[in-house]
Amino acid sequence: MSKEIERKYLIKQVPNLKNIKPIRYERYYINDNIDNQIRVQKKADKFILEIKTKVSDIEYKKEKQEITEQEFLKLIKDCKRLIIRDSYLINEKPNITIKIYHGIYKGLIRVEVEFNNEYEYSNFEIPKWFGKDITDTELGMDARLIKLDRGDFLEILRKEEENEDSKI
Repeated sequence: MSKEIERKYLIKQVPNLKNIKPIRYERYYINDNIDNQIRVQKKADKFILEIKTKVSDIEYKKEKQEITEQEFLKLIKDCKRLIIRDSYLINEKPNITIKIYHGIYKGLIRVEVEFNNEYEYSNFEIPKWFGKDITDTELGMDARLIKLDRGDFLEILRKEEENEDSKI
């Protein structure tokens, strides 16, 4: 069991990712309840069952269990939507990754920062290439994103990007 404290942002300018090998995620939600998420994912060549439980406004408890491909295929049978994204590790301390989405969520590129504790979370200095904080929006959490069809997704993305552009 681990804890997760994250912030997520749009990106003003994507850094050069040419020399970073991405990790491909295929993520399905069995339960997309924001406070108690159950999901299965294929991460590179591993299959994982994951339960995320909300602990506070900024922290989730995460339980992960590796499963077989057959278990994975059985669990995803009734899942309606899929999130496919590539993850690029930019920095390790703090852990900073860029997520580039594909499929019906193509167009979303966000940066995620994982923190070890609340102090790091509260005192993080946001780099200039980061855009708007979208942590608590539909674009900031896959369990919310998965509920959007392509049209709703594009409308929300357009509004968030317009809000970002009006601040510059």
